[in-house]
Amino acid sequence: MPKVAMVTDHALTVNGKRQTWMAGYTYTCDEATANALTSLGVATLQSKATPKPPVSEPVVESEPVLEQENPATLPEDMPYRDALIDDGFDTVEAINNATDEELVAINGIGYKALEKIRSYLAE
Repeated sequence: MPKVAMVTDHALTVNGKRQTWMAGYTYTCDEATANALTSLGVATLQSKATPKPPVSEPVVESEPVLEQENPATLPEDMPYRDALIDDGFDTVEAINNATDEELVAINGIGYKALEKIRSYLAE
């Protein structure tokens, strides 16, 4: 669609509608209206508006993130693994730093279970 720069204030009936343009402003209008305004001398043809390309977000390429197993997490075959994890002891380091009293306080772990856990970690 063309753009017109208004030189003077002007009112014009276009397609049965009364439209008013003000001097000093630039308007985008259909070609018939632009021709009418310029032929009357109240506007100058600024330019034909060129469609702007759509703005899109830049594409950022990234490396796929592979989930890596933390080497400190408890091994799958660890005795009483689920009970330990449920009580917050989810790493070998956490179990090694825990006192015997802290571990036997876990529901389902007594002194016999504690022996199995400690001997498993000693291997």
